[in-house]
Amino acid sequence: MCSSDLVYRAMAETGRARILALSGRLAEARGLLESASTVADSDVGRSVRLQYHEQLGRLAVAVGDFQRARFEDRTVQGLRWEHTQGSIERQLGALRLQLEHEKDERDNAQLREKAEQATRAERMTLGMFALVLLLLAGLAWAYLRQRQLSRRLETLTRTDPLTGLLNRRGLSKVGQRLLERCQRDGQPLAVLLVDVDHFKRINDQFGHPAG
Repeated sequence: MCSSDLVYRAMAETGRARILALSGRLAEARGLLESASTVADSDVGRSVRLQYHEQLGRLAVAVGDFQRARFEDRTVQGLRWEHTQGSIERQLGALRLQLEHEKDERDNAQLREKAEQATRAERMTLGMFALVLLLLAGLAWAYLRQRQLSRRLETLTRTDPLTGLLNRRGLSKVGQRLLERCQRDGQPLAVLLVDVDHFKRINDQFGHPAG
C-alpha cells in the first residue's frame, strides 16, 4: 500500500476515533490516535497532510492528549506557512514568467521594428540609386543629343543645303586654316577658280541636285 493510501486510511481512523472519544470510549480512541500518528506522510501532497494533522489535533483534544494536540497544531501551522510560502513563490514565479514574456515581446517588437527600418532604408537606397541612374542616363542622352544638334548646326552653317558643298563661310574657314598652315610650313598656296558658262541650262535640264 502506498503512502497516500496509508494517510487516507489514517484520516478515516482519526475520524472514527474522534467519534469514539465523543462517545466516551477514550481508550479505544487513544489506540487509534497512536496508530494513525505513526503513518509517514512525507510523500503526499501538502493539502492532504494538512487535513491529516488537523484531524490528529482534533482527536488529541478529544482524548485529552493536549501535548499531542499542541504538537499537531505546530505541525498544522508549519504546513500552512509552507502553503503560504509556496503560494507566494508560485505567484512570484508566475510574475517572473510574465515579466520575461513581456520583455521577450518587447525585444521581438524592437527587432521587428529594426528589421522593418532596415528594409525601408534598403528600399529607399535602391530607389535613390535607380533615380540617380535615370538622371545620369537622362544627362547622357541630353549631352549626346546636344552634340548631335551642335554638329548638325555647324554642318548647316558651313555647307550649302542644296548641294551639300561648302558654302562661303565654310570655304573661308577652310581657306584660313590652309593659309595659316602654309605660312607656318613655308609652303606656297594656290587657289583655282572655275566659272562654268550657262550653268543654268544644266540645272534646268538635269535638275539642281545634278547641277
